Amino acid sequence: MKLLFALSLSYMLGNKKVHSSSHQRKLNRKHYWSHLIYFEVSMVAGLSWYIQTALVHSKQIPSDQANLEALMPFVQNESIRLFNIYYRTDESSKFQVADLVGETKLNGLAGKIHLYNHRTQLYNVLILSSLGNFLPRELSSEVMEPHYLINKVKKGSFFLSKDKTTLGTSITEVTIPNPGGSQQIFVVKFHLKVFELMMKKIVRPDNTSNGVSGNALQEELTKIVNELQNEKKQSQVVQSEFDTVYNKLMLTLPSGSFQQLFKIPFSVTDKSLHTAGNDLRGFDLLEDSEVTCIDVDDLLYKAFSVEGHLLFSCDSYKSLKPGIELEDNIVDLCLKW
Repeated sequence: MKLLFALSLSYMLGNKKVHSSSHQRKLNRKHYWSHLIYFEVSMVAGLSWYIQTALVHSKQIPSDQANLEALMPFVQNESIRLFNIYYRTDESSKFQVADLVGETKLNGLAGKIHLYNHRTQLYNVLILSSLGNFLPRELSSEVMEPHYLINKVKKGSFFLSKDKTTLGTSITEVTIPNPGGSQQIFVVKFHLKVFELMMKKIVRPDNTSNGVSGNALQEELTKIVNELQNEKKQSQVVQSEFDTVYNKLMLTLPSGSFQQLFKIPFSVTDKSLHTAGNDLRGFDLLEDSEVTCIDVDDLLYKAFSVEGHLLFSCDSYKSLKPGIELEDNIVDLCLKW
């Protein structure tokens, strides 16, 4: 959301200052917040729809309405949490209490929105008291003077998430307790990119008929599942290939405790050391250079002309296995060669 200007809404009309009555100021505030309320209510409803559809898609719950209704209080809480993570900003949340009747001592204090209660049609807010502590309250939008003004907030137009740079990688785990009383919990992954794709395609996916929006979302979620399965298969192939090489290596090592001494820099008589760097970008830079590949060996040897020793043991080789911390000598070898 863009901050376009930060002047008091109650005292501005076009470019001309006016002195308005308390009633008029309340109407102005109510009108201003109505657009943000519509946005929040729409997005929370969309997030709730996403979670319900994801639960059905993952086959954690059947698609009948009775099961979904039992989960709704928990789904609603998670929807609000997601909205606060991805869409709640200071520009749309900070305000100052004004024209409040009753608790007049709160007038002039700063506050921040926690959520909009659709049932009571009031904002749940935290007000910073003069003592420095936060006071939870329910306030009408008409007594909330916005700290920032957001221009051109139109009904039906949805803002992108507040951090667009992480749109493709933002995945949040959503957990829903089982209302049946068992210890089982339902878990789904919320993919921000998929959600915003759906919100662009269908402005209110929670209100469509014939399951059109639900089917569209399930198709996108199926794509993600298939991609993850393919990545898992590829990872298993790589792991299998590594295990084969690793097991062969371990068979060639002497039994029991042993040590192998490596002297660096390495030197080979046929000037072929540079071939170890084939296909590496650093060596590709030499393609248009006057330096020949034979010269590379001399350059490498000169760069590492200070001799050193690396000591490898059985544990050194065992540390090559994924998931195990590499031994220092292995790291030294990789850094230097």
